[in-house]
Amino acid sequence: MEREDLEIYLSAAVASAAAILTLTDDILSKDAARLHTNASAYVTLTELGTKLYELYTPQATPKNIELQIDYDATSVKVPRKNLLPLAGNLIANAIKFTPSGGKVSVTLKILRDQDPTCIEIQVEDNGIGIAPENLKTITSGTARAQAGTAGETGYGLGLRFVKELSERQGGTFTITSKEGLGTKVFLRLPID
Repeated sequence: MEREDLEIYLSAAVASAAAILTLTDDILSKDAARLHTNASAYVTLTELGTKLYELYTPQATPKNIELQIDYDATSVKVPRKNLLPLAGNLIANAIKFTPSGGKVSVTLKILRDQDPTCIEIQVEDNGIGIAPENLKTITSGTARAQAGTAGETGYGLGLRFVKELSERQGGTFTITSKEGLGTKVFLRLPID
């Protein structure tokens, strides 16, 4: 491996390790008051989109998958708690089940016309898709292991995690898929 390539992979590993520590702190933190008063507990969509791109590009690159992340460039800050693990699970899953040369598109936006105001995370891929009979088992956690497009193993636990955590936060989780064409996931979380 060329030195330049090695440096890129090492930088990505360091960034991923730092992000995992942040995620762990978010998940294990029981001090809700600190999370809601601490300025670092909030992010803009630009910050979130940039972090997601940094974290998941190293996973997409070896499979030659285009990772596109679009977001509202707004100064509105949203609570960051659980956003990285929720969005990250959806992106990692999309990459896992998208073949080489495919595309994973992520859209982050604030829905001000909702009551309460919500953040919407949309993840769409042109991967292998999910059979209709498997959609229900995946979100209920009763799915069987399924191989990703590069031999990765998926158990559907990530999607169940996203569904349950988003619902506990008062959000909604919607998934549509067509075999051979890809999958689209919408996640809406209240931010007010």
